[in-house]
Amino acid sequence: MDLIKGKRNPPWNLKEAFVALLLVYLISNSVGFIVNSMIGSWSPLSQFTLASLVQTAGIVLVVYYFAINKYQGTSKLLGFAQGKTGKYMAAGLGGGMLVLVAVMASSIIVERIFSVPGELQPFAQLVIESKGLPQLLLLFFLGVVLAPFGEELYFRGFLYPAIRARLGVPLAIFISAVVFSLLHFDLLRFIPLAVGGATLAWLYEKTDSLYVPIVAHGFWNFIMLLILIIFK
Repeated sequence: MDLIKGKRNPPWNLKEAFVALLLVYLISNSVGFIVNSMIGSWSPLSQFTLASLVQTAGIVLVVYYFAINKYQGTSKLLGFAQGKTGKYMAAGLGGGMLVLVAVMASSIIVERIFSVPGELQPFAQLVIESKGLPQLLLLFFLGVVLAPFGEELYFRGFLYPAIRARLGVPLAIFISAVVFSLLHFDLLRFIPLAVGGATLAWLYEKTDSLYVPIVAHGFWNFIMLLILIIFK
């Protein structure tokens, strides 16, 4: 494998990174269609939970196939290095604060420039409408644990290295952040989400550990959830 700025390039290529994304999309929508056909009408929370579980499972399976099975690689290629757990946790929490500040600052700037009141995302709406501790705990699990793991595994662990190997670090940070933001399907929050994605990619690049952006992403979501609960 070639080296770029002292880092090993992944054995998978940029085409495979985007094929993987398409496969995840197809898996998620196919399972959702089948379940909807079998069950019919069910609650928004149940739909969101299933969608989150299937999406994360799809990411794990597809990334495992390309990174581990096809090229006989190890989890280290994705940034899952052994040891230094405490160091990674501390860096992740500090990075999460950085992400939070960057996203909130960019959100304020965007709102002042465009003067468009933002609408709540479906997940935020579920948090506000949640009833009882079990539902809140489920939403915290989905938002603070499951989503950060799945999204960081793909966007930072799998997509970002493939772009970096082809185009270099600056463009890889920019492009992966744009793709990350676009796939949240939230035009009003496109810039803040892209800023968050870029910060997470920068953390991954600087630490060479996927644990750091996972923890940072989880911390970012955790604080946002707390804000929603306190002010709902």
